[in-house]
Amino acid sequence: MCRMLLVAAAVSAAFSVPAIASSQAGNWDKLGVATAQAGSGSGHVSVRSYELYDLIRICSNASVRLTDLRVDFYDGSRQDISVGTTVPGGGCTTPIDLTGAQRSIKGVRMHFEPSPASLRVEAR
Repeated sequence: MCRMLLVAAAVSAAFSVPAIASSQAGNWDKLGVATAQAGSGSGHVSVRSYELYDLIRICSNASVRLTDLRVDFYDGSRQDISVGTTVPGGGCTTPIDLTGAQRSIKGVRMHFEPSPASLRVEAR
């Protein structure tokens, strides 16, 4: 069964991760929250679950420019994803397909242009 991954990253003057797209139908799991120092251009969310996912998305409470993501899996592999989009406040990226079969996500590193916002990562 496919499950969506939701990773929330709190950035308001701390850590921010941009994403585009408003909430989409389906049940998304929130994987975690990350915070970073003001002016930081990256943030990380560690996932403490072995649930299987094949899609992720990043959501934000404020407009943020998301450049890329690195998704690390418990099997030791990783996927680098070029995003290059602005996530509007209250919106999310479109679902991003994780390559291969459903896998357990160990963590997500997000790179963005510094901007205060609260961000979350979701998956299914």
